[in-house]
Amino acid sequence: MEYKETGTGVRAVLTTLRELIDDEVFDHVLAQLPGEFQEMVETTT
Repeated sequence: MEYKETGTGVRAVLTTLRELIDDEVFDHVLAQLPGEFQEMVETTT
């Protein structure tokens, strides 16, 4: 799987999580992940 395809999938999962869980919980989950994940979320907002 190529990086672009993987990034699209990760963005979709993070977006879904953000919609389904409380902001505080989502922020906590995101804080546990490498910085690249935060960047992916920022590009979807």
